[in-house]
Amino acid sequence: MTKKEIDFQIYTLNYRASGDFSLLLLDIARSLTKDLDLMSIVDGRKIDHYVGKDVLKKSFERIINLCLDNKKFANFVEESKVAEKEIDLSFSKLKKEKSLNVFKEFIIVLKKLFWCYVIIDFDASSENEKKVREDRAVLKNYERIEQIKNNLREIVNKAALSKNNYLWRALKIISDVLGVSAKELFFYKEKELVDLIDNSKVIPEKEINERKKAFIILGYRGEVYYFFGKEAFKKIGEIRSSDKRQNNEKILRGDVAYRSSENVIGKVVIFRLDFGNLSSQVRDFLDKVNSYKEKIVLVAEVTTPEMTPVFKKVSAIVTDHGGMNTHAAIISREMKIPCIVGTKNATKILKDGDLIEVDTKNGEIKIISS
Repeated sequence: MTKKEIDFQIYTLNYRASGDFSLLLLDIARSLTKDLDLMSIVDGRKIDHYVGKDVLKKSFERIINLCLDNKKFANFVEESKVAEKEIDLSFSKLKKEKSLNVFKEFIIVLKKLFWCYVIIDFDASSENEKKVREDRAVLKNYERIEQIKNNLREIVNKAALSKNNYLWRALKIISDVLGVSAKELFFYKEKELVDLIDNSKVIPEKEINERKKAFIILGYRGEVYYFFGKEAFKKIGEIRSSDKRQNNEKILRGDVAYRSSENVIGKVVIFRLDFGNLSSQVRDFLDKVNSYKEKIVLVAEVTTPEMTPVFKKVSAIVTDHGGMNTHAAIISREMKIPCIVGTKNATKILKDGDLIEVDTKNGEIKIISS
């Protein structure tokens, strides 16, 4: 199949974030999930992640099958525990020995960790969640997955997503050995990096510079495809122009992750996720809301474990993306915070300081005043 035969109409936006996103890491992730139609667009420090038509259904079905097989589930739990331990040990070994062979071992361990995470990184609709809660054969293991997912996400962040993560530091360690800067290694595909290590095959600087400007990496019908530079910019324009966004609504709707007996009326504070700057973002958010006398409604595209101090200050949570098994939904149930997820465009329609009413009985957010 050629690039021209890819049907981009099957993809819908799943989440958007900011940060320094590695082609290498996304290439590893897509290679592990190429059976699913997933697409990532990186434009500077912005990432748009899209899912194909059947991805959420397939992901959810995979979770149900895992939960129904107790032996398979126990093996998965053990594999995830081993991966958590191995990533720390592998990175420590690399720091000590600074060996290319140890670096290759580190990449293998990183892939194991990501595999454990992507298996359970899924969204469940409120309808699916209700069915699971009524199925005793599935429920026990399903509830364990929520905690495992949160634990794994913290390890994945440390390994590859947060500032000064293991992968970035590993690339800096071996960059001197390879004679290629870590910033350039960031934009190698996995196979290209192996080829560089084994055969000293360097990607031309011109090509790396094109990748730095923008790239698209997607899984489609079991294969992985890439667009770089000018080709990527052209395709990004086409994709974004077809994204339909209605920003004149006064009522937003989504799935209720945690229901409260009374509606929450509060001021909107928007949190725009930047993986490379999360600590200061959290501090800024807390400084900002400390001056508010009204109740605070956190509005975000998605949430992450690093935002825990934020949740303690808010009266409700609203997200653009996600389902009943995403981080926002899980944390809202744990902390008993009224929450509506999957509104699609709350961060586009709402503004900082808007007074809104969060109705978790009906899954609605109403704008009272702007």
